[in-house]
Amino acid sequence: MSRSITGGLVALGLVLLVALAIYGTGGTRDRWLGEWTGELDIVSPEAPPDGFARTLNTLIVKIKLDGTFDITASGMGSNGKWRFAGDELRLKTTHVMGKSIADGGPNAVKANKEIVLTWNGDGTITFIDPGSDDPSPVVLSPAPQRNAAQ
Repeated sequence: MSRSITGGLVALGLVLLVALAIYGTGGTRDRWLGEWTGELDIVSPEAPPDGFARTLNTLIVKIKLDGTFDITASGMGSNGKWRFAGDELRLKTTHVMGKSIADGGPNAVKANKEIVLTWNGDGTITFIDPGSDDPSPVVLSPAPQRNAAQ
């Protein structure tokens, strides 16, 4: 009888550990979900503020629950799939302006580098696109109501 109780406790302990691991992963994943915004450094801050300048300087990243993402950078859209890589989120772009990167040929596919998102302790995300003309980091903040409608 002692063995069955011990075995049952071990099994219960394993179930609890698995449940905590799954819950913990979900919690980590959930913090990335939603819409994030940041400022690009394309138009000089000294330029007259207008809608066009704001559009050029705006970066919007939407991380979706289904493992996909949408990016609008300077008014141009792209999308693809995301994955975890340690403490980072990696974004692999599959389409730009509605066109498949694969349709651009082997050079386009080779030039398509994963975008790296790093979680910051203050609740922001650092965005780095090593394949862009300017791979400088951009700090993204949660958009208002970012988790309201995923």
